[in-house]
Amino acid sequence: MSKNTYAGIENTGHPLKLDEDIPLHIKGWKIQKVAWTIIGLFLLLAAIGLFGAGPLSYRTINANGDILEYEHFGRFQGQTQLEFTLNKESGIAKIAFSLAYLDKFQIERIFPLPDKTETLGHNIIYTFNVTDRAKIIFYMVPQKAGSIEGTITVNKSVFNLSQFIYP
Repeated sequence: MSKNTYAGIENTGHPLKLDEDIPLHIKGWKIQKVAWTIIGLFLLLAAIGLFGAGPLSYRTINANGDILEYEHFGRFQGQTQLEFTLNKESGIAKIAFSLAYLDKFQIERIFPLPDKTETLGHNIIYTFNVTDRAKIIFYMVPQKAGSIEGTITVNKSVFNLSQFIYP
């Protein structure tokens, strides 16, 4: 039996008539390495929040001491939340959502419940009686996939947020 080598792979002679295409095997192994690298990259990106909950997804906006925390990446018809921490010791707080933004979401619940809800122009305004740096959370379900831009006003602080909703 004769032994030949091709790029470190031993090709042995044998009595069977087999069509060994060593260059094709090497090409397949290279493609497999690239595929495993791509799969590993997708798993890493998913773990850090590119496709939903994770450190890459959470965003914080601070305006005049009022803070809005939200998920930048969400899922179509999967619950997401907007959490406001208000810089107000006590009194009345008004949170106004643009109708263009709210048309793309369904509000499931609000905690605590607003004292009053009204529509004014192109905004829906939720009024709360707050004490001691209140936290107000809106639990929402996206009704449209894709990029969503919105404006939310808390008292006189304006928050411009951007979200991407996966189908």
